[in-house]
Amino acid sequence: MSEQNYQKIRLLEDIEHSADFQMMTEMLIKWSNKSENSELKDFTMAFQKLFFYIHNLQSWRDNSHKAISQYRQDKLRAVTRARRSELKIKSLEKELEKLKSIVNL
Repeated sequence: MSEQNYQKIRLLEDIEHSADFQMMTEMLIKWSNKSENSELKDFTMAFQKLFFYIHNLQSWRDNSHKAISQYRQDKLRAVTRARRSELKIKSLEKELEKLKSIVNL
């Protein structure tokens, strides 16, 4: 699966999760407002905290994924530059040897 497709699926899952959580939270708030049950109110608060916890985990996951992708791109660019530099050094060393032989050094 390509990276782009993977990100699209993750986004769709996150949207679906958020919509479900919102619907459940709204129902819990509605029920807890109509009730004097302290356990229901505590449950509603815990449920809301759980939503923010999951949201923070998702944000951390996405940011970590972006950072790892950036590090990977930086590494590949550095490797490419190093390889080009090594080729250039070999070319220049050959040219230097030719010039030394011409000058008899």
